[in-house]
Amino acid sequence: MSSASSVQSSSTLFQLIPLGKLGESPTNPRKHFDAGKLEELSRSIKEVGVLEPLIVRARQDGNGSGFEIVCGSRRYRASKLAGLAEVPATIRAFTDDQVRLIQLAENGAREDLSPLDEAEAYAALAADGLDASAIAKTLGKKTREVARRLPLAKLVKKAKEALASGLLPVGHGEYLARIPDVKLQEAALGRFLYDANESGEGKPIIAAVPLAVAKRIVEEEFMTALSAAIFDPEDPHLSPLGACSKCPHLAGNNPDLFGDVKAKAVCTNPKDFRLKVENHLTKLRESGYTVLVSKNDLKRAFPYVGSDELGKEFVDLERMCLDDPKRRPYEELLGRGEKLKMVFALKNGRVRKLYAAKDIRAALVASGHSFAKEKKPQRPGNGQDAARSAARLEEIGNAAVSRELAVKLRSVKLTPGGWIDLLLQIVVLVQDWRVEDVFRRHGFEGTVEQFKKGRERIVPDRIAAMIEAEKRAFLVDLLIGDWIRTINKPERELYRHVLKLAGVNFVKVANAAVEAAKKKAAESKQTLKPAIAAKTVRSPKNASH
Repeated sequence: MSSASSVQSSSTLFQLIPLGKLGESPTNPRKHFDAGKLEELSRSIKEVGVLEPLIVRARQDGNGSGFEIVCGSRRYRASKLAGLAEVPATIRAFTDDQVRLIQLAENGAREDLSPLDEAEAYAALAADGLDASAIAKTLGKKTREVARRLPLAKLVKKAKEALASGLLPVGHGEYLARIPDVKLQEAALGRFLYDANESGEGKPIIAAVPLAVAKRIVEEEFMTALSAAIFDPEDPHLSPLGACSKCPHLAGNNPDLFGDVKAKAVCTNPKDFRLKVENHLTKLRESGYTVLVSKNDLKRAFPYVGSDELGKEFVDLERMCLDDPKRRPYEELLGRGEKLKMVFALKNGRVRKLYAAKDIRAALVASGHSFAKEKKPQRPGNGQDAARSAARLEEIGNAAVSRELAVKLRSVKLTPGGWIDLLLQIVVLVQDWRVEDVFRRHGFEGTVEQFKKGRERIVPDRIAAMIEAEKRAFLVDLLIGDWIRTINKPERELYRHVLKLAGVNFVKVANAAVEAAKKKAAESKQTLKPAIAAKTVRSPKNASH
């Protein structure tokens, strides 16, 4: 009997090919097969056979002639599980490009194709010179869908494993894949995943931060607005990628991938941005400027360990000049010639513009600012009057700014949710000492030490994960939640009003808790002391029922 026998059906001609003569295609986009679904398909094949023939093409292997499976890898695997010796197949003559397109078209229509498999398939087409638009047109997809899924193929190994296992959601993976540098991807992955076992007992429970938090992490920590660039964005010689306006990593140049980034002049490649900064600083040093980059050099400007605070030797040119009646920053006040004496310091990835403190007054005078001139010595007794006058003038300026803010705030356009977010940021700072206790009332179960160590992450992440109703409740709780003990009459009356609005029966809730505590104390057999009798709580005067 030949290796492949022909069978004539009413609709087509196919052959029965021994399984040993078949091999899976290396370009098949499907790399992951669900074991349960394969078992289910194998049982069906045992009962009714392979209803749809495989599509194969002839190939040569070490054992002689054979066939490469173009379409039907699942049926092939399930047939092996079912114990079949041969399967029906149609033999076609396809080129490599045709095989890849057919496989993509077939698998792309399936809902169970994993995001990684889909991305790898798109990457194979991209390697042949097709861009996201061409791939989408070929496969009948939306360009934006292809553009966002394609970068998953370049995720670091840890991220791919987390995505395949389900630890990392697809949306998080797509945001992570926007970061082109491997080390930075790993750093961002560490920010996306955290131990949700806040009790600290037992095994870690790995969870992902909310999608909104993941988006904020990428945009705020791994993207940079060109407005913050110290270099000329149009300088084509600062990096191999050339001018920023023509760079594929500029958000505005790739709307299919970065359409959700509000600003368009944003660099999404932090490694290239830093390279341009470093090359620009090199140019500045070669032009005669003082540039502080090494640890020893930076100690001159930042002598305090672990702090970005300047020492006394330099002045930060971005700071406001308090002697200036218009309160302008120093950099704006300096003339072109005086700016040649600026000092540039690369501190924690950010370029700081500095000026020698001993020279700043002379530089302001040379730039034509009379307010910087040395004041004439005051007669004895006039020093305090001058100080009071200066303080008074500063109060007048500050009051004017506050009045202007009060007026302008009325025209600020924010959604109700935007106002809540702004108020939360303010109240969290104002009520800083109460934040931990309020978070515990809203679900945080970690230890005091865990909150202390992870506060910078826990506070913004938990707030970002809240829906609007939860944010409103948290805000009000943070403001008045502890007024239950207040002796201030207006505060007490407002607290009772909020209880009524929320439908909280003070007496009923308090007495239920007291009775539960009494019962627990009575049932406890470990204590050596008798249970403490608790008094029934009576309603505060005029309390709402």
